Amino acid sequence: DSAAPVRSVDGAVLGAVLVFQDVTRTRTLQRELAYSALHDALTGLPNRLAFERALTGLCAETRDRASRHALCFIDLDRFKIVNDSAGHAAGDALLREVGRLLSGCVRHGDIVARLGGDEFALLLFDCPIQAAERVANAVVSAVRGFPFQWQDKVYGIGASVGLTEIEGSHRDPVELMKEADVACYAAKNAGRNQVSIYQSGVGEADRHRKDITLASGLRAAIEFDRFVLFGQEVFDLRSQVDGHRHFEILLRLRDEDGTMISPGLFIPIAERYSLMGDIDRWVLKALVRDFGPYLRAHPEISVAVNLSANSLDDPALWTYVDEIMTAGRVDPAQIHFEVTETAFINNLTTAVDFAAAARAKGSKIVIDDFGVGFSSFSYLRQFHADYLKIDGSFIRAMTTTQRDALLVEAMASVGRTLGVVTVAECVETESLLHEVRRLGIDMAQGFLLARPSPLAGLFSADAPPSARRPPDPVRLPPPDARPTTEKRAGVA
Repeated sequence: DSAAPVRSVDGAVLGAVLVFQDVTRTRTLQRELAYSALHDALTGLPNRLAFERALTGLCAETRDRASRHALCFIDLDRFKIVNDSAGHAAGDALLREVGRLLSGCVRHGDIVARLGGDEFALLLFDCPIQAAERVANAVVSAVRGFPFQWQDKVYGIGASVGLTEIEGSHRDPVELMKEADVACYAAKNAGRNQVSIYQSGVGEADRHRKDITLASGLRAAIEFDRFVLFGQEVFDLRSQVDGHRHFEILLRLRDEDGTMISPGLFIPIAERYSLMGDIDRWVLKALVRDFGPYLRAHPEISVAVNLSANSLDDPALWTYVDEIMTAGRVDPAQIHFEVTETAFINNLTTAVDFAAAARAKGSKIVIDDFGVGFSSFSYLRQFHADYLKIDGSFIRAMTTTQRDALLVEAMASVGRTLGVVTVAECVETESLLHEVRRLGIDMAQGFLLARPSPLAGLFSADAPPSARRPPDPVRLPPPDARPTTEKRAGVA
């Protein structure tokens, strides 16, 4: 309602106009909108926004109090099977049933929310972690024992649950959500249908949290150029001397405090979080951008860049590579592409297409870690490679194990028969170098011959010239007492 006075010419109030309006529909819509903003339309449960508000309020109340609460993340197992095989209507019905099931596992006053997709969360008030674990196990049992029937078919599902405790000294909502999430991932990774409790510095959940932090750092490293290119020379053992030098491009990560991190620490994380494709592209871009002029001035130098399975799965990879080399005016013949046997097998069609396009431009293709797959020789029929790098595990063992020596000899023989250059990895002792030479392997790489160094030092005007082939074994420097293997950039 509203009221407005009616006045005379001299300002005296003569009366008033009253206006009444029926706002029932408007108020109803407002209430519906407010409800929709905080509730999941499918299950009627509180949604992520409402849950995060409740969590934030609980954390504020917990400050300076001795009360303990619990936060629980639930991820359904095998839900996608139901959704894909029976349809989205079945998936929606299943989510509604799970919502009711979860509500029956908690006390009145606890919060059950659907965060999205097949993810749910519980907020258990005044519930120590031991009691919360019992509730979480009850949830796992209830979901696993629930027979969902749809159109005369029965589907079984499961639940992976992550728990973290909320108490006075531990009350940051964002951190709590992360902890429950990584604990849930740990439960799923441990075999599903399990409960995992987050404990700082302990267990799989904490390791997963560290992995997520490192993965986030890798994204920042790509954006802010915190990777550093290294190189390791690969020596030609053949008698001809043409002055050609070849290097494999390696990678290090410079941490925010300047510490160099080896690829053995960050590459598995990059692979797990599908970041290797972006890292491979960064390597190619940085190589041409920073060292393209040096490569143009030294046509006798070639470099090998590793490509991951993540990259090979990208049909636009060759277009990107071709554009980078063309823009940098780098001769494609100076760029070799190393693909691990496993990556090649897992991406057969795209790998063959990439190799064909690269070789047509003049680039060389290297099969890395050759011999570790079950069908190494078979795939050579489909994949035309220029180089075979015999896996270092065979090279290291061939002076002590006759079986490995025979396998290396067979690989070298296959390379000669096919006209493919063979390369021995991990040559770390004089006896290994002698054996590699005896078997007629064409090239060698390892800590005995050259250690990885920053590419900026190797590719500079002041860089010392290298011998065209490694000296005789007796003239080589002694290897370290405990040589280690270099893990390359890309999938190794």
